[in-house]
Amino acid sequence: MDIQTLIYFVDIAEQHSFSAAAESQNISQSSLSKAIMRLENELNVHLFDRKKHPIELTPAGECFYEDVKKMLPNYYHAIRRLKAFTSKCKVTVCVVPNDTRQNLLYAMQTFRDENPNIYVEFLTQRDFSIAERCLLNGEIDYLIAHDPLHEQEQIEKTFLQNDPLCIVLPKDHPLADREEVSIYDLDGMELLETYYGTMVAKNIEQLYHIHFKSIGCRPDIRRDMVLFSLQYESRAMLCYESDIAAFHIDGLKKFELKGVKPQPFVLMEVKGDKKPEFQRRMKSYLLTKVYK
Repeated sequence: MDIQTLIYFVDIAEQHSFSAAAESQNISQSSLSKAIMRLENELNVHLFDRKKHPIELTPAGECFYEDVKKMLPNYYHAIRRLKAFTSKCKVTVCVVPNDTRQNLLYAMQTFRDENPNIYVEFLTQRDFSIAERCLLNGEIDYLIAHDPLHEQEQIEKTFLQNDPLCIVLPKDHPLADREEVSIYDLDGMELLETYYGTMVAKNIEQLYHIHFKSIGCRPDIRRDMVLFSLQYESRAMLCYESDIAAFHIDGLKKFELKGVKPQPFVLMEVKGDKKPEFQRRMKSYLLTKVYK
């Protein structure tokens, strides 16, 4: 039994899905299943009822989950405290959405040159709820994402930059001739999205009590290909300004949506967590040099 297998177990239990957990843990589903089978053999119990759809914990699994869930934060806390004694200081930052990571890697190069003893690891995650859980569990030190607009008492947020929510439309779309488009004009609209865009759209439905007629998701293709396809569709794409800033959208119309609450990029960390000096130094560089 090892810590990583216990992390897999908790993720499966919370997502009620081997496939979803495999994706979030960046592991093949077969490897994940084998790891859980080894754990069950070692414990001599069945942790999951695989006949249920979605899968559910067995009574033994429920008992084990409660104890492991309490144990993992203590493990993460111990690892964070040990970082202060390592010769190679490490800061782990998770970025949502995942294609923001490359720009940060480039922007942080000067910091790396000036601080060779500090290793900054940038991870990516398409699903904000998973990234938020990793932050609270201590698996990451910082999280960079759009402000989720829900209050989490354990998390402290620092503003980084504005990033307006937009709608991208084909030029022959019924809304394309408008001077402005409101968030409530999207009620009943059909969307074409990437995986991350689908998460954004579902969040918008909950926040503003609107309902999209359909959300067509193309999870395995790049955003530029979705934009290209959009020119020949009757559907629209909901996204943030930063999502499309690097792309030419000559055949499309873009509107900054009216009536929406700002969802700027923010830097999130666990409130009250006493960071070592090298992590505070990295945070200061982000705030003063990268997002200025």
